[in-house]
Amino acid sequence: MTKLINDVLNALECVDRDYYSIPDISFDNGKLIDNEKTRNLERRFMQAFSTEFSILNRSSSSYKDFKFDFEVPKKFMWYDNPDLNIRRTWEELNNRIGKEIDMHDYWEKIPDFLVHSCHDDKSSENQKIIIEAKVNPSSSRNEALKDIFHIFIYTNKYNFQCGVIMLIHTEKDKWVKWLLEYMTNNYYHGNRDNFRKIYVIFKKGYGEDTETFTLDEIIKEYHSIFGINDLDNKKCPLCGSKMVKRTAQRGRSAGSDFFGCTNYPRCSFTRNIT
Repeated sequence: MTKLINDVLNALECVDRDYYSIPDISFDNGKLIDNEKTRNLERRFMQAFSTEFSILNRSSSSYKDFKFDFEVPKKFMWYDNPDLNIRRTWEELNNRIGKEIDMHDYWEKIPDFLVHSCHDDKSSENQKIIIEAKVNPSSSRNEALKDIFHIFIYTNKYNFQCGVIMLIHTEKDKWVKWLLEYMTNNYYHGNRDNFRKIYVIFKKGYGEDTETFTLDEIIKEYHSIFGINDLDNKKCPLCGSKMVKRTAQRGRSAGSDFFGCTNYPRCSFTRNIT
């Protein structure tokens, strides 16, 4: 686990019990009635987290001249030369979940937390970490889908060293099903190598143990539902395209055979031949 993630976990453990809930939040059949209180809950929690992270790390040489802020708008995800897979994913998600979530509005909103030097300099050394967080106990599938989408954009297009999805009060198995839905719809996920720098943090509540996994580890752990071991039909488990046998042309693996997706470069899934 990287120092960045350890710093995140240390700050998370310092967040006080009071920030894990707001009194008098009402539910109806498991759904929150007062959405504004939900937003306040997550805003309060991440402000407390940001404070603790700053206190623990402000003097660290690792973060010298870096900003701990909420100031970079999500509008910087628009491009002069847009990625058509990102555009397609945004349009399809907007069509599917637009009644619950205003994707136009959300696209312009600030991220939950980031540490960076300057959003105009997208070199990896200047883009430390970015976090999308959910604290609401009844966070919906649609909320999960949009956060997964955005974390893929940040880690692939803006070279953040680590992307984090922080899930408070969310069951791991439930979230993994949402991830599976996202992946099987062939929504934008970028380079699969970047799955190793996307971390998912699960914490059921204050005082509960924290579980941390890379996205790559989650997919391998749940290989049965992602179909990673099922290559007899030569279908890509991420996008459903045909898998074919290829030979690596360069690097340490040059000359070795592997299964690759025919949808490359839109889908970069590969599987070693064992």
